[in-house]
Amino acid sequence: MIVACLLPVIYFIHGGGYALGQNSYYGGRKLLADEVVLVTVQYRLGPLGFLCTGDDTISANNAMKDMVQGLRWVQENIESFGGDPNQVTVMGESAGSASALYMLISPLAQGLFNKVIAMSGTPLQEWAIDRNPLDSATRIATLLNCATETSQQIIDCFKGMDWMPLVRASLAVVMEDFIDFKMILSGTTPCIEGDVPGAFLPDDPLKLMAEGPLPNASVLLGAVQHEGMLPLAAAYVLKLETDGLLNDTKYLRDYMLGDILITYGVNERRDGGSVSQSLAVGYFPPGSSRQNFTEMQYHLMDLLSAVFMKAPVLRTADILSRRLPAVYLYSFEHYNRLNSLYHLAFTIIEPILGFKKPAIRPGTMHADDLMYMFDFPFILNANDITFSRMYCKMWTNFVIHGTPTPEPSENVPEWPTYNTDTQQYMKLALHPEVKTDYMDSWRQGMLPE
Repeated sequence: MIVACLLPVIYFIHGGGYALGQNSYYGGRKLLADEVVLVTVQYRLGPLGFLCTGDDTISANNAMKDMVQGLRWVQENIESFGGDPNQVTVMGESAGSASALYMLISPLAQGLFNKVIAMSGTPLQEWAIDRNPLDSATRIATLLNCATETSQQIIDCFKGMDWMPLVRASLAVVMEDFIDFKMILSGTTPCIEGDVPGAFLPDDPLKLMAEGPLPNASVLLGAVQHEGMLPLAAAYVLKLETDGLLNDTKYLRDYMLGDILITYGVNERRDGGSVSQSLAVGYFPPGSSRQNFTEMQYHLMDLLSAVFMKAPVLRTADILSRRLPAVYLYSFEHYNRLNSLYHLAFTIIEPILGFKKPAIRPGTMHADDLMYMFDFPFILNANDITFSRMYCKMWTNFVIHGTPTPEPSENVPEWPTYNTDTQQYMKLALHPEVKTDYMDSWRQGMLPE
């Protein structure tokens, strides 16, 4: 293929908790309205891509290495499709977002891209790293009746079976942990390999991000307004409703916050409960009830939005803004109550699993931003279409020009870079605004009317 001008490339990594998802879901008609080339990568999922034993028995992080290999393919072949190998933006959502930022800090991906767009995910989140990979592998092996005395026994057993039981056992571990409030996401996820040849992740992601070598790349990152809806809805159907705890005032008052903290890897009980007490002060104002779930849900939404997503995203922005040429931060706040993955998810789940849609007030939830960028099965109204065009234009502007707003206007203000002094970010809505209250942005819009 011969073109007069090579086009910038978007290399998209899908989400799905490292266990689910497919690149073919992400049709790029909206993004391709501008002059870019879109590549969507498929990587191995669950234990097929993320099995790790914490030693050299098996090569770890193979799915992450799939993504790196895809970037190498882009460098070698994208010119044949009209793409510019010198203008590659790695973009991802949820686990794909954390993966995009993993590319930023991994020595294997250096020199393969020059920008990152991270939508609702960062390596600094507890679900994005497995700090006890041998335990995860052992639990899967136990479900499959494998010997577990050594990691070699585990791997030999896995190699001798079909792939489907292995995947099902891994998903069973994820579900078991979630129902027991042990971890919001578990199973097999990226792990630290140590300083060994060919390692994708040689050290702790926080250390690599704060102190390790980084490419001279610009980053655009953020999250949706009510990220806490996903974990709250899941906790509602899998724990609170199932165990009859919705009306248990003692549990709601004394234990629920502590259980929620455990799902994020924080065992507050070793500190006498002081963590949940501090959170109660910060998220449950004087006079608010901690014994009625209907009244608590708004404050729980705030807490979960912060812990699940927005606090780690903000910490990532703080670190990277000190080390990279440009960082742009956003809060996605466009909402159409008729168009939400929340409603779609429970429409699909209810007849299959019997879970009814939780009685919580909906908002802009995790992954709702995708419908305005990719070809998902939603009917957009006039305001949605206007927003979608503006939203996609900001993203492709960043890909092409390195800034989301190269030509600001009365309707779309200039999007300033983020730094720890001004803390400016863009509120993404039908009428976008530059704001400085990111720590409070997820609280707005959820209080009862």
